[in-house]
Amino acid sequence: MTSVIPIAEFGQAPGDPKKLGPLWAQRGLLDRVRGVSQRDRTAPSGMSSIHGGARHVWPFAGRTAELELIGQRLRVRRGGGVVIAGEPGLGKSRLAAEAVREAGAPVAQVVGTRAGASVPFGAFAHLFPAVPSPRDGLTVPLRWVTDALRPRAGGDRLVLVVDDAHLLDHASAALVLHLAQRGDTRLVVIAGRGGTAPDAVAALWKDDLLPRLDLGPLTQAESAQVLTGALGGHVEALTVRRLHRLTEGNVLFLRELVMTGVSTNVLSRAGGVWSWRGELPVAGRVRELVESRLGDLTAAEREVLEYAAFGEPLDDDLLEGLVESDALERMEARHLIVCGREGTRLRVRPASPLYGEVVRARCGPLRAKRVKRRLADVVEAHGDRPDDALRVAVWRLDSGGRPDPAVLIEGCRLAWVGYDVALAERLGRAALAAGGGLDAALALATPLVMGGGWEELEALLPVPGSGAATGDPGTADQAHAEYAAARAYGLMFGGEDPLPVLAEAAAAIGDPRARQDVLSAAALLHFYCGRVDDATEHIGLTRSLGRASPIAAARLAAAEATMLAHRGHAERCLDVVEAALRDLTEWREAEPVLLPALVCARLMAHVFAGDLDEAWEAVADGERLIGEGAGWDIGIAGGCGHRGQISRLRGSIGDALAWSRDGAGRLPAGPVGFAGLCLGELAHAAALTGDVVEARRALDAADERTLPAFRAIDFTVELARPWVLAAGGDLTGAVAAALAAADRAAEHGLRGYEMYALHDAVRLGAAVRTADGVAETIADRLDRLADEMDGPLPPVLARHAAAALVRDPAALSAAAKQFEQLGMLLHAAEAHAHAAGAYRRLGGPRLARASETSAWALAADCQGARTPALAELTAPGLTARQREIAHLAAGGLTNRQIADRLTVSIRTVANHLCGVYERLGVNDRTGLADLLGRLDTR
Repeated sequence: MTSVIPIAEFGQAPGDPKKLGPLWAQRGLLDRVRGVSQRDRTAPSGMSSIHGGARHVWPFAGRTAELELIGQRLRVRRGGGVVIAGEPGLGKSRLAAEAVREAGAPVAQVVGTRAGASVPFGAFAHLFPAVPSPRDGLTVPLRWVTDALRPRAGGDRLVLVVDDAHLLDHASAALVLHLAQRGDTRLVVIAGRGGTAPDAVAALWKDDLLPRLDLGPLTQAESAQVLTGALGGHVEALTVRRLHRLTEGNVLFLRELVMTGVSTNVLSRAGGVWSWRGELPVAGRVRELVESRLGDLTAAEREVLEYAAFGEPLDDDLLEGLVESDALERMEARHLIVCGREGTRLRVRPASPLYGEVVRARCGPLRAKRVKRRLADVVEAHGDRPDDALRVAVWRLDSGGRPDPAVLIEGCRLAWVGYDVALAERLGRAALAAGGGLDAALALATPLVMGGGWEELEALLPVPGSGAATGDPGTADQAHAEYAAARAYGLMFGGEDPLPVLAEAAAAIGDPRARQDVLSAAALLHFYCGRVDDATEHIGLTRSLGRASPIAAARLAAAEATMLAHRGHAERCLDVVEAALRDLTEWREAEPVLLPALVCARLMAHVFAGDLDEAWEAVADGERLIGEGAGWDIGIAGGCGHRGQISRLRGSIGDALAWSRDGAGRLPAGPVGFAGLCLGELAHAAALTGDVVEARRALDAADERTLPAFRAIDFTVELARPWVLAAGGDLTGAVAAALAAADRAAEHGLRGYEMYALHDAVRLGAAVRTADGVAETIADRLDRLADEMDGPLPPVLARHAAAALVRDPAALSAAAKQFEQLGMLLHAAEAHAHAAGAYRRLGGPRLARASETSAWALAADCQGARTPALAELTAPGLTARQREIAHLAAGGLTNRQIADRLTVSIRTVANHLCGVYERLGVNDRTGLADLLGRLDTR
């Protein structure tokens, strides 16, 4: 938010060495504005030396309430000031600098240091004359030093910034207390949290001389603002979450991590999006800062940190068996480890995620192997956490030796349960190398494919009977069923038809239960491939064989819930999902990918019903399942794409662009699942902003990279096509493309997308751009869908289409209000614009202007949306005097009261109000209040 503060603003004349004092004394606060503390002089003040895309000055963001509080305290007539307390690295000095800059008053600054703590008035030395005046002598030092500060105020009240006040010498601390008691100097005192401050400093807040502001860490939103400003562009949401989690809102750590990430290229920009890829580089300044926090450690204390870092979270009783109890307690007392209760257990971990990263990084390979081997022994013997088998597998693999293939296979399965694709692949490959055979291949197959390694599938799971090396399911029906399902998923993600593999297996398998497993997989994949009738048939075939196994039941639930969602049967879909989740523990480890599929079905049910808040929450549930550190890029991309979809429907087009770019950036190269979703939403959002070049580029990429087996998931690319044409000026072609998309959706049983495509044709002007009878057909189809689908949205779309067909302004206005209630602001703005045109056609200019003003107010909140319906909108113009009178009238004042307040005549007020009513298209104060509220909020 700011650049470097000129020295003159701090009451010091540039270039005058007598006033500037020693170099260290005059540059401290300026460095803090740059983001460099006095203790960190060796750190670069900005990032331009590392990357051209990063700004020289680290930006200031957030802290709005804190800035306001400090500003209020600095405006107090007598006394005034504040104590800012907090842990190191939270930006206390920078906050003070920003507050002082906004105050615009003469400023002096002092800094406490450990080195100067033994020198009386050492912190103030650079502000005083060389010797006291003869009349003062040395008998009244507080009066002498107080008088020495007066010339710096220049006739105004001085603001004295006292940084690191907890390190002041006792004489300087007494002076600060004296100044606070006198009240003629405003004080901004910055102190560390804890009980180490001198008594005189602590008295500032204990004796209520100054309020104490305890500064907390940055919120995630504030971290995002800082990162965007520092890097000069959009930062991927997942990267923001990861950096915020690692730094816990500590600005100093955040800055150093960003600088290290940019310099090592793990934080880089691609496609206009900054994202973090790869491991955390804990080196350079990051490591130095953390090690300075860790301080000197004994051998026993170091061991505590190492076991906590490699084993986090570790049960306290297990850790007590590995280390000295006294050392454990010392580490807790020094706040280097923390204990958190989970149920009845205490779990121990390093006090900061960065502590763990640095401790692991500085541990030598031999020592790390010993620590991991010991952890594996203890946890294998005494652990009872659900993920202990996974942790033991990783520790065994990392510590060398010859791990048991069964341990590695189980670890691979558990890693995939947590959607950690890289770890699952690593453990699965190790299991294969250790002789795990077919079981290892089956465990590895799905995470390998989900990570983008589908080209290896043929070598891993060859056609049964081919004699290839990995193994053959033979005649065992259950093994054959697992083998066929794994191959089918791989073929689906590899862009090939997965269904023949399942058909062959179903024909060859005799055991009913194993055959159910194959048929249930076929039911799910038939729907994803757009073969809704075949999917329905396979659901029936599976159930005809009797009670299904847990995995078959879960596959059937995913297939049925997804079909119900797309058919618009939201309530039945949610019931199926809820029932499947009740049995989650019975099937999750066998096929973890079904859980995101069920969450996606719930999400789409809400999207088609019009409950966008619930849809957003469903995406959040999916993200919590996958986790930010799991590394399942395809799954993460899907979540981003759906957030883009929901943002677009809300009318938040800028957010839709950001989310879809995040998703597109996470996709592996080449054709891949969710490419149509992410790139289609990117094309759609770009088209809605009028960016034809990006829209066409994204649409072309979506067409090239969308997989045939993802027809239902990636159908959004078909919804984007009409809007890309419209952005290029081809409105007739856009309407035709929307109708074609609706027909394709209907063909594949995707009623929800059929509904949206039909309504898009209405939004694009089907009533005037189609042959006779076509618009009526659209309205009839939407009316029929409204009867067949759940939720409030389908009837609203149908009513809007019917009103647009006959150009009924009142019905169009009613539809606009219903869209707004659903949170679909762009749809609402367009409906108001349609109403404005209809009112003009009927000769109602005032009502037309009211609708147009409502449309403008809503469109202004749609983050740059430009659609055909909004093309003719203009901002409602009011003069400053008209706006002032309008607000007073809307607030309930009579014309006479307004005239008395503004010292004008009643006639003048009445004339201004007539002009306001005419321009805004309202008739009375009630309508005026409602419309002004909209305009002011937007």
